[in-house]
Amino acid sequence: MFAPWTPNGGGGPPCLWGFEGHLYTHRWLEPNVTFLKEALNVPAVTEALSRAVDRLIDHSEHEPAERVREDLPLLTDTLQARCAELPRLLEATQEPGRLRAWS
Repeated sequence: MFAPWTPNGGGGPPCLWGFEGHLYTHRWLEPNVTFLKEALNVPAVTEALSRAVDRLIDHSEHEPAERVREDLPLLTDTLQARCAELPRLLEATQEPGRLRAWS
């Protein structure tokens, strides 16, 4: 769905835990992280993906979205781990020059 990253950058989705705020500390606000901890789970993501695929009928994005939905059962363990890990990455203070990555 996104172009691959290259050694020179470019491509790929934005970094989910990237932070460019200037009004707060270098991390996501606690209420936002708390919301994600409660809302981000396998059933919720599965349901949101299904709704998106259904709404994309008659659009060029429908086929790749449908393939993602079809592959989701093969990736449930990864999705569950990422749903748990993302809030931890967001609530950690971001240090300049230190890139975080999925474990």
